[in-house]
Amino acid sequence: MVEPITASYAEEDEEWTITVAGLGRELTARAPGLIAARDRAEQLIDKLVPDQEERAVVHMLNGSAVDFTAKYMQVRIAGPEAEQAAAPAGEHTGSEGTDDADAGAAEPPATEDGSPQGELSA
Repeated sequence: MVEPITASYAEEDEEWTITVAGLGRELTARAPGLIAARDRAEQLIDKLVPDQEERAVVHMLNGSAVDFTAKYMQVRIAGPEAEQAAAPAGEHTGSEGTDDADAGAAEPPATEDGSPQGELSA
């Protein structure tokens, strides 16, 4: 049976700290972004179990594999520049602080056929 290895990620001041643990050992490193941190985790895993072909690794952010996967896929799809602009996991990025005056600048909702309300469609 393969003993699971955990790779935990924590964002600290624009850098990521990676902690890889398993087989009674723990290795830690830092990287400048999440993609680089994921690559660095693989290097740490190779140090931890250099000759083990089959290995089970769980990558976690905030103690959650789902949080890590969501954040990693967001960064991979959007590109590295989006990683710097992305809000930390779990933060609301809605329209706080806007008032009703701001709402008037938005486009009117579309009708069922996709045309904006208030305009005639042919």
